[in-house]
Amino acid sequence: MYENLRVQVVVLASLIFFSIVVFPTNNAHADFSSAMNAYNRGNYNIAFNEFVVLAKNGDVVAMNNIGIMLENGQGVRQDYTKAVKWYYKSANRGYVLAQANLGVMYSKGHGVKQNYPEAFKWYQKAAEQGNARAQYNLGVFYSKGLGTKINDAKAVYWYEKAAEQGHAKAQYNLGVKYTKGKGVAENHMAAYFWYSLAAKNGLKRAILNKTLTYMILSDEEKDKVNALLKKIQQK
Repeated sequence: MYENLRVQVVVLASLIFFSIVVFPTNNAHADFSSAMNAYNRGNYNIAFNEFVVLAKNGDVVAMNNIGIMLENGQGVRQDYTKAVKWYYKSANRGYVLAQANLGVMYSKGHGVKQNYPEAFKWYQKAAEQGNARAQYNLGVFYSKGLGTKINDAKAVYWYEKAAEQGHAKAQYNLGVKYTKGKGVAENHMAAYFWYSLAAKNGLKRAILNKTLTYMILSDEEKDKVNALLKKIQQK
């Protein structure tokens, strides 16, 4: 039925790179709240100094936040090399966001020599802890053969993990995989489903693929997938 399918598909998205300052996963104490309040007010010098005190006392979230501020030049001179050192301190203690951030630094060659195998290692650690950004990036690495051999099935696996958490680019890339039948059986209902969610989550390029895919679905397939999307939206 789909042997002659010609759907315009945009190439797989580039890696997504960003960092945010976060609150600790355990109960926030007064000192951490003070640091975060200073950060949110734009008093970066104060925030940075308070995070340093916390980090010296073993606070892994503060370590990660110091790395972010050094990476972005907030309250301190931008210094990728020092940012990497702080990410390491936190990541080696198992903090998932620091692991993901360290993967980004190795991917981009910021503060360290660009090293895809090392980036892959840290993305994998974060992905296994459930970080959607790392799961998406791991999918990209498997899809493009960065730091590992190309493995479309594993790319689909990690895209799906991130997509289920609402990661729009992962949803889009999963749709691409279903459209092309790479790493998974070709399935245009599934492709339309994921393009629809990506579009709903604000990814504009998913709209075209969603529209073109919808045009080749049978009426029965359209009814089934729209019913599923409606059910999800009602949750």
